[in-house]
Amino acid sequence: MSQKLSVAVVGLGRIGWQFHFRNAFSSDGYDLLAVVDPLRERVNEAVAESGCRGYTAFEAMLAAESPDLIALATPTILHEDQTVQSIEHGSHVILEKPMTTSLDSADRMIEASQSHKKRIFVYQPHR
Repeated sequence: MSQKLSVAVVGLGRIGWQFHFRNAFSSDGYDLLAVVDPLRERVNEAVAESGCRGYTAFEAMLAAESPDLIALATPTILHEDQTVQSIEHGSHVILEKPMTTSLDSADRMIEASQSHKKRIFVYQPHR
């Protein structure tokens, strides 16, 4: 890869912290721009470790950043709204499984992806 992808990690729970944050921070292929989590202590820890910018609100991050890719490790009920917002903002999206809560919701996410020419990737870790 000749160019790094800029990444924002949203949700610093177990998989967000151990996989998405760690990989974005340590990989030569990514530039970790920002993290988002409602727990200020977790945001502060990620910022101190990586030097990225930190936010406690998803919308605040979108207002300030323009990442190529947003990794969503948030509760499934938030996936549709955050995915559509991310795509409309101009970012590709990595989603933790499950993708969303219903087929209709998935269809709306795919429609947004297609109309904005952005990709959605669903990630499932192997345990």
